[in-house]
Amino acid sequence: MDYRAYNFIRAARPFHKLLQRFMFLGLVLVCFFIMLVGKLDAILVDKLRSSVVGALIPIIDVMSHPIASVTEVINDLASLPGIRETNIKLERENLYLRQWYLTARKLQAENNQLHALLSSVSNTNRSYITARVVASFSGPFKNSLIVNAGLGQGVKSGQAVLSQQGLIGRVVQVAENTSRVLPITDIKSRVPVVLETNRLRAIMVGNNSSSPNLAYIPQGSQLIVGDRIYSSGDGDVFPAGLPVGVILAVNGDEASIQPFEKFNRVQFVRIVKLQQPIFIRSGPKVE
Repeated sequence: MDYRAYNFIRAARPFHKLLQRFMFLGLVLVCFFIMLVGKLDAILVDKLRSSVVGALIPIIDVMSHPIASVTEVINDLASLPGIRETNIKLERENLYLRQWYLTARKLQAENNQLHALLSSVSNTNRSYITARVVASFSGPFKNSLIVNAGLGQGVKSGQAVLSQQGLIGRVVQVAENTSRVLPITDIKSRVPVVLETNRLRAIMVGNNSSSPNLAYIPQGSQLIVGDRIYSSGDGDVFPAGLPVGVILAVNGDEASIQPFEKFNRVQFVRIVKLQQPIFIRSGPKVE
């Protein structure tokens, strides 16, 4: 070894040990400083986080395209052995669905006639904003999705977010071209729901697992495994009638819910954009 290089390494060795000794302490101090700033000015931290996320989203969006393409190719190759069996199953389901289609057409015609007789008002105040999921965060304390639509596309905080299967969450933070979505499985999520069979109303409570709980159930209620649940529209939190999931298990007066969609597998979402308020509150009386 070169004598000068040896002397340099020998001279730098004490500085290296000193750096290792104080590196952990420095990281702890940095973390403490960040936590202190967040406690002192939460609004500033939220704005800073939105700005950072908005700046990083274009990079994440570009990087996610090849990853999604490779994943799609791998999934296609893995599914080749079962294509024949799947085709047979789909033919049977297609025949079954044709029979239900004819029944649904008949029921729809009867329903339209009854609506006309009752002068019922149709719920036509919904439109949708389609967005792509560019980032997904899942952990024991916090879960969220980042989508590439924000204030510039008409997204507002509190709007419901749907996948192809059903409700997955609501918008909780909006930047100019991005939004953060809180999933219905998060521990902070509360969704007023109604059961399909007996029209029982309850609250679906997230618990940071794939199976949220059903809370505030009236005593003596009959819960059926497999019963579908929908958003009830109570409290103006979500529009009524959005598909949420099915009852997975019942244990006395408690029940767990299996959502129709797993939020960490979603690639595209629809954000419910209401053309008029869900509930119109009366203003002060003018004399």
